[in-house]
Amino acid sequence: GGEVPKGHIHPGSNEEFRVVSGELEIVLDGESKRIGPGETAYVKAGQAHMFRNPSTDETRVQVTIDPAGQMPRALLEVHGFLDGRAGGPVDELLQLLRFADAYDVYLGGLPVWVQKIGLWCLVPTARLLGYGRSFVEKKQGP
Repeated sequence: GGEVPKGHIHPGSNEEFRVVSGELEIVLDGESKRIGPGETAYVKAGQAHMFRNPSTDETRVQVTIDPAGQMPRALLEVHGFLDGRAGGPVDELLQLLRFADAYDVYLGGLPVWVQKIGLWCLVPTARLLGYGRSFVEKKQGP
């Protein structure tokens, strides 16, 4: 039942998802596809995607990212969003701005250039308010 709930884009990295066990539903550019053990889905740089485990059984996936860049760290950090550490909606937005800026990850459905302009305008404010590039650095409340 686990998922990456928002479609997103990595402009500079290709990804390969190979199912080791279980089943993976991957959505590429709005089209859903299910893959099972031994099957692979390819995501080109700049292609909007999201994925989820469509069952209650465990799914294991081997992910290859080329070039990897900061993505290994980004994958660790994204769990802060998925497990609720981001806090409320304002905290989540400010932390997401810093995350996108640090790891070159953007939401699907909105042109990347628009998001980059937004980041250029808003990241300095998030930084001044104490939001770091990771959840480890996240501003601690009173």
